[in-house]
Amino acid sequence: MNGRARAGSSRAAWALLVPERDGRKPRPSPSFFWHWQDGQVRRLSIEQDRKTIEFLTGGGQPVAAPDIKPLAKQLRSAGIFIQRTVDLSLMGMLLSNGRGPPPDLGAQPPPGDETAWADWLNRLAQRFQDWTRRLKEEDMALVARIEGQAAPALADMEYNGMALDAARWRLLLEQETKERERWRSELDRLCPAEQGADLFGAVSPDYDSDQVVRGLLEKQGVHVHSLRRWELDEIDHPLAQALAHYRRHSRILISYGEGFLAHIEPATGRIHPTFVSIGAQTGRMACVEPNLQSMIKDGGYRSCFRAPPGRKIITADYNACELRILAEASGDEGFIEVFRRGDD
Repeated sequence: MNGRARAGSSRAAWALLVPERDGRKPRPSPSFFWHWQDGQVRRLSIEQDRKTIEFLTGGGQPVAAPDIKPLAKQLRSAGIFIQRTVDLSLMGMLLSNGRGPPPDLGAQPPPGDETAWADWLNRLAQRFQDWTRRLKEEDMALVARIEGQAAPALADMEYNGMALDAARWRLLLEQETKERERWRSELDRLCPAEQGADLFGAVSPDYDSDQVVRGLLEKQGVHVHSLRRWELDEIDHPLAQALAHYRRHSRILISYGEGFLAHIEPATGRIHPTFVSIGAQTGRMACVEPNLQSMIKDGGYRSCFRAPPGRKIITADYNACELRILAEASGDEGFIEVFRRGDD
C-alpha cells in the first residue's frame, strides 16, 4: 500500500511506525502497524511481516512515533524489542519547554483506512522534520534523543508493572480503619456539644472538612494558619493532636484504600502505572494511575511491594542530582568543590 510522498523528496534516514490500535492496556496484543518511509505507507502485520518489523526496529535507523510507549509495548507482546526511538510528543514538549499539554498531533485514523493513514503519517513526517530542525537550532537535539531513547525503558516499566501483596495491604487498611475510628471517638469526646442525630442515631461532625475543623478549633480558642499535619502536630492542645491523628489515618484510607487496589490488573495481578517522561515543569519524570513514585512511608505499606521468589527489588537514587547538574553547567568552582569534598 503506497501513500503520496509529501514530506520531502530526499531519502529519509528514519521511519515512522505506529500501531493501528492505540493499545493502552498494560500488556496489549499486537495489532497491525502502519509504516511510513520516504512518503510510502504500508500496513504491516506481525504474522506476515515480522521480519520487516524486526529489521525496522533493530537499531539500523531511528523509528519515530507520536508516542513510543504504546508501540514498544505492543512489539514486546510479540517478543520484539525496539532499539533506536524518537518520540514526537516529547519533541513537541521540549520545544514548548515542558509547559502546557502535549502537542496536538491530530486524531489517529480509523483502522484499515489507507488514505486517511497516508495523509496523517505524511503530516506527522513533516512535523518531525520541522521539529528536528528547530531542536537543532535551539541546541536541544541531544536532549530530544535522550528522551526518545528513554521511552522504551518507561514502556518496559509499565509493561512489567509492580507486584503488590494485596492481602497484606488490606490487613494494614483494617488497622488504619480501627485507628481512625479510635481517634474519631476521641474527637467526639472532646467535642460533645457538636454531636448531632438523625433517624439512625448519633452523628459526628465531618472531621475531614477544613471548614468544620477550623470551627471546632476556634470554639476552643485554637487559632491555626493552616491545617497541615505538621502544624497541628506542633499545637499543644488535645483537640489539635486528636485531629492530626484522625486526619492522617483518614487521608491514608482515602488515598490508599480499596480505590488504590483497583489499579491491580486482574490479568497480571500487578499494578501497571503510567510514567510521564516530562511530567513536571522542572522536566522531572512523573508517575500517575497510581503514583508509585510517592508512596507513603508510614505504616508498612511500602513493604507490600515485594519481588517474586528468586528475585530482589533494588532501589537506587541520584544524590542531589539537579544540584550536581547545576554545578557542572554553571562551572562554579566553589559549588563544584562542595561536591568534591562530599559536603552535600
